[in-house]
Amino acid sequence: MAAIDPSNATYISELEIKFWTRLRSALVDVLGVDGQVATDYREQLANAPSFEKLLALHDDPIDVAAALSGISLTEEHLVRYDDTMKAPLSTSSLSLIPRRLPAQPDWQILPIPLRQVLPRLVTIHTIDQNWTNGFVFFGSLIVTTAHSITIPGPLSVRSLNQIYGPASIVGIDESNDIALVSADTNEQFPPQNFRSAKARVGELVIVTFIGHDFGFHIEAGPIVAAPPDLDGPQRIRARIELEPRTSGAPVIDEKGQILGVVQGRDRSGATVIIPAPEVFSLLARSLNGWRRR
Repeated sequence: MAAIDPSNATYISELEIKFWTRLRSALVDVLGVDGQVATDYREQLANAPSFEKLLALHDDPIDVAAALSGISLTEEHLVRYDDTMKAPLSTSSLSLIPRRLPAQPDWQILPIPLRQVLPRLVTIHTIDQNWTNGFVFFGSLIVTTAHSITIPGPLSVRSLNQIYGPASIVGIDESNDIALVSADTNEQFPPQNFRSAKARVGELVIVTFIGHDFGFHIEAGPIVAAPPDLDGPQRIRARIELEPRTSGAPVIDEKGQILGVVQGRDRSGATVIIPAPEVFSLLARSLNGWRRR
């Protein structure tokens, strides 16, 4: 068995993500204590020796929360704590997750919605060496934006964790800027859940994508406009800062359901999102042999 190096920055970083997310949730959601308590404790450990920090990060967060707050744990507290560990994404939990994750993160320390979507992310490359984002809907079928792959020539698909063979377009709807690509892969994904409920102004949405550094990136922000609040094409707009080449990246809600696909940015700087119903419509038609320009 390989020895653990407590001075390894990546190892400690992964422990911190897991520990601080759970400690804050235990304090705020289970014990009803101000989350500042977690921040104060984090500051205490910031300059601690590596071994001391390593030991502290291995403590059970609910026990630490009880000690910091002076509250005696009950069976009800423990049940509630177990339930919160299964809860959907929130602003507080996302704030403790780095915006960039390595190609091989410790999946178990991530919230379930992110664990479900990140392995599906791919980049799609055209013959002129441009590339964009996409994600596997199921099997080897990949969703992306049509405007990103309209240059004639072969396509290739790359992933941080999977191996893909040659790719081809199997469905395209340029009027809605959606495309479906098929590529051979050594892993077949089950269908991803698409959200049927309408987007709501003010709700938190999360964009996951592969960045220019070819690592996983996570950005979140509120919806600022949604159909039928908008004129023209049915699009959602969110206040999220994204780097170029994120077109085709999936946008998920707090439960990990696909809310839509990133199309680009408008003149105000808002991220423009193609709603899930438009995406699912192309998927259904493409699987029935339909193709539209």
